[in-house]
Amino acid sequence: MTKTELIEELAVRADLPKAKVERLINTLCDVVGERLQAGEKVMLPPLGRFVHVHRAARKARNPLTGEKVDVPERAAVRFQASATLKRRLN
Repeated sequence: MTKTELIEELAVRADLPKAKVERLINTLCDVVGERLQAGEKVMLPPLGRFVHVHRAARKARNPLTGEKVDVPERAAVRFQASATLKRRLN
């Protein structure tokens, strides 16, 4: 599902204008990003939680050439699905 498809689906289900739904989604993404950047967990029951994690620098191998390369440390986001969401999928 694309962002546009999500906006259309939510607009129909909530009986709201698409522009308002798009603003809500954009604001949600901004708030989640800001909170993660501040080192906080973001919990969205019944979907799950987003966690800011630190990936340490490491050595890797280029699969095409076999050459060893250095991968620098970086920030990442991990999503953990809630038990409710997992049950809905099974």
